[in-house]
Amino acid sequence: HPPFGGVIADGYLWGRGAADMKNMAAMAALVLCDIKAAGLKLRRDIIFMANADEEVGGKLGAGWMVDHHPDLIRAEYAINEGGGGASPIGGAMFYTVQTAEKGVARFRMTGHGQPGHGSVPRDDNAVVRLSAAVARLGATPLPLHVTRTVEGMLNSVAAALPQIKPLIPQILDDKTSRAAIDHLPMPEEYRLALNAQLRNTATPTILSAGSKINVIPSVAEAQVDGRSLPGFDGQGFLAEVRPIVGDEVGLELLDDSPPLEADLDSPLYHTIVGVMQTQLPGAYPLPSLVTGATDAKHVTRLGTRVYGFSAMRYEPKVPTMPLVHGHDERISVDNLFFMTQTEYEIVTRFAGQGAIA
Repeated sequence: HPPFGGVIADGYLWGRGAADMKNMAAMAALVLCDIKAAGLKLRRDIIFMANADEEVGGKLGAGWMVDHHPDLIRAEYAINEGGGGASPIGGAMFYTVQTAEKGVARFRMTGHGQPGHGSVPRDDNAVVRLSAAVARLGATPLPLHVTRTVEGMLNSVAAALPQIKPLIPQILDDKTSRAAIDHLPMPEEYRLALNAQLRNTATPTILSAGSKINVIPSVAEAQVDGRSLPGFDGQGFLAEVRPIVGDEVGLELLDDSPPLEADLDSPLYHTIVGVMQTQLPGAYPLPSLVTGATDAKHVTRLGTRVYGFSAMRYEPKVPTMPLVHGHDERISVDNLFFMTQTEYEIVTRFAGQGAIA
């Protein structure tokens, strides 16, 4: 189907953004329209904000709104992308409520050396210096740090799956964490995500050096996608990287967007859990930390507490995550209706509560 066709076929809505995140934009807009059409008298205002550039940092969307029109979007709470997915683990079904997300701490590594003719090797080759530092960074995990969200997530899994409980202390120990995670009864992508949720991460993604094959360049550069846990700023992040890469390369911070963590014991969190216990009886809620970034990093500058949640039933034939940014992106019509119905219940129940938190 055409990538921007929005075609409905075979029980699915097909198109770029169907899984991330035009589905949520359409759902949120419909919830707002349904509340208006029903003439509901709520205790809280409902604000709908949609921006187009979240994937490239959000500075011209949510960031611009925060800087230039904060009074249009100022709110105590917000519901955002990032949670709501249902996942089977060890025979139990869990769904995530995003309470935290990593910050962005992207940086440049620079190796310097003496230029020269490629036919005469040098010990101070900038490419070699940089490559060695990049190899060390790729092979060395950064130290383990346990956030409130990830600790709550692991405790929730252990409460539902007692066989996992003995592994929790090992998962939270830097020396045994990787091996313990490998023993968890979950798909590999979940184990990789858990490891990233427990550490700051630094992934080299771009290399550049030289312009001619017979010339030793004086400078070689690597760009690294750094992601920081709650409690770290950019400089604190680089302080963890420096001992690994050594002193022969320079480090320059390119982006320093803060990590976020919301309260696990708030009226909105409890409302989400209460609605989902009705919608998916027997499923377990999990607070979750998203290893990527969302527009929440801008909105929280206004003091807004942001939770990521758009409810999705588990569909084993066509799991959602592999479709995000990928081929044949689509969402089932049934799941789109389920998202909308669930969000309507959450918003109206929370905004209609007798006491304002």
